[in-house]
Amino acid sequence: MRLLAGHLSWHAAPAPAWVAHILSDATPHPPVPLLQTPHATIGSVTYAGIHHLRAPQIYVAADARIDDVQALWHTLRTSTDPAMPPSPAHLIARAYTRWGADLGRHVLGDYAIALWDARQHRLVLIRDAIGICPLFYTHTPGGVAVASTVRALLAHPQVSPRVNEEAVTRYLVRATTGGLDTFFEGIRAVPPAHALVLTPTGTTSHRYWQAEAQAPAPPSSDFSSDVACARGLRTVLQRAVNDRMAGSGTGVSASGGLDSAAVACLAHIARPGAAPLPLFAATFPNLPPHLRRRSDERAYLNHLTRTGRFRTHQLPVDHLNPAAHLDDAVRELAAPPHICNLYLQRHIHRSARQAGCTVLLDGSEGDVAVSHGFGWLSELAAARRWTAFIDEVQALVDRIGGARGPDLFWAFGAPYLRDHIAAHKTSGLQAAWLLHRALGVSRKALWMRCVLGGDSPATAAALVRPERAALLPERPEPPLPQTEREAHAQSLYVDDAATGAVLAEINHLAATDGIERRHPFYDRRVLEYCLALPPTQKLRHGWTRWVLRTAMAPDMPAAIRWRAGKSNLAPTFERNLLRDAAPRLDAAATHPQLTNYLAPGAVAAARASGDATTCWRILGVAAWFDAWPHLAASSMASSSPLRQDVSPLVDAAYPSSLPATVS
Repeated sequence: MRLLAGHLSWHAAPAPAWVAHILSDATPHPPVPLLQTPHATIGSVTYAGIHHLRAPQIYVAADARIDDVQALWHTLRTSTDPAMPPSPAHLIARAYTRWGADLGRHVLGDYAIALWDARQHRLVLIRDAIGICPLFYTHTPGGVAVASTVRALLAHPQVSPRVNEEAVTRYLVRATTGGLDTFFEGIRAVPPAHALVLTPTGTTSHRYWQAEAQAPAPPSSDFSSDVACARGLRTVLQRAVNDRMAGSGTGVSASGGLDSAAVACLAHIARPGAAPLPLFAATFPNLPPHLRRRSDERAYLNHLTRTGRFRTHQLPVDHLNPAAHLDDAVRELAAPPHICNLYLQRHIHRSARQAGCTVLLDGSEGDVAVSHGFGWLSELAAARRWTAFIDEVQALVDRIGGARGPDLFWAFGAPYLRDHIAAHKTSGLQAAWLLHRALGVSRKALWMRCVLGGDSPATAAALVRPERAALLPERPEPPLPQTEREAHAQSLYVDDAATGAVLAEINHLAATDGIERRHPFYDRRVLEYCLALPPTQKLRHGWTRWVLRTAMAPDMPAAIRWRAGKSNLAPTFERNLLRDAAPRLDAAATHPQLTNYLAPGAVAAARASGDATTCWRILGVAAWFDAWPHLAASSMASSSPLRQDVSPLVDAAYPSSLPATVS
């Protein structure tokens, strides 16, 4: 289990017992090294480890996987340094001496960093740009405790668990806070792409990276032709895959879709001459035919297998109960999970571990990183190029099964038509008539929603009690994007989306199964390159992610490269959850704590409408309340005897700060 932890006391010596205890319990490989000063104790049970730079008195504990290490070390090393850094923590310490708390701007990768700067008497907490590595903190009397899990903080003797009622309500109604508020009052997550600097007088925070529509294209980018764009994406994505490989212990979580197939093909190229690369895929062979067509990917997986480059592990999952691992996940995360397909992920993790893998690459959020290009529709609508808008919508309808012209108009064109009519009524009404004739958009709906200016009345789901809903603060709507690039940048914002929280959950739970998940599409270099691409590289003639399709020729089978749609895992989840978790839903309807949040009849209404996602969240909160005695009692564990395998690394400047052994 990967874990970092630290305790800081501003004005007194911190007790190292909590840090030593939770770290020693987290590893089967003692001893656990600690860094100790008169004010801070930090440690890490991760590959990144800990490091102490004595001259500037910098102490680092990290959970980190650093990209492009050679280039970064070339920037930082001196003539007396070895050719490569001794550890990621050493590299981070040196980066801090160069760039201070702004090191995240220059260090690529997935990381959570706790750094004690003894000379400036400050604690610096830094989280990677997407939030893949979790990092939490809480204020204690006279200090701060930090850890990469909420459970570790709950074990601190000075932390008293209290329910964060707003977080519970937000979770139930699917209102995101970007994963910053935990379900416990006073325990907060470090925001993705942020550095927090904590001192005795307060806390400051700054964002070191953000996907920006106006940001310049990456250096040496060439967007002069289709070939140049595809070559550029292929180069940057191959680099992202290469940096995430782990030799023979690498596998790929595959679905048969474009994104995961791209990762699989590039991972094979990264290990020439090696044995076939293991792929792990959930399959649904026993579903009824009408559901199997929507979910089962075996036909596409077989195309990959027939290349001879892959050893495919097809894992039937259509019989699994989605709630089977819910209680374990709640105890691990100290929160209800956001991931509805948690049961599939854990089945894949355990199968991969049994096959000898330690790292799983995946294509998670490739469609967000590269972009489907739907923002191009918004850009055409914003420019009032309605004929071109109609052409692209009709091409999408032809390509994508189930896509409907009116739905695409309401999603990507309606706000701009409303503005057009308000500014120039005659030409705006002519555009509305054209959209009605070409796409079949209802004339009545156009009149009500675009001419009169009122949107269709929102139907508020009566899920939570009104007094709970009233306490949720209003969140302003983001500005209406005027270009595809603005729309793409909005989709990549991680501070007001749950992306970081979801990926951090997947990684945490994977680690408990002995697997590290790695996400090449969420490499910052890939995101910056894709954001800068011309919009017609993302959507062209109804083909979404055009540039990725062309970039992967000839290594990806054509049947996958030019498939129009993608699988839908919802049917199995909905059917199995509502069927197999029925007794748990019955109990949730009368759960003593949950009924303080849910409106009367909310569980029955969700079940009757087949709203499996809402049912999942209800079950998650019920499981969290049921786990409360176990979680709240975690602090008692910190008083148990310490294992005798803790190895303190004492600052030479303070030889009396720790005894020779910890007991």
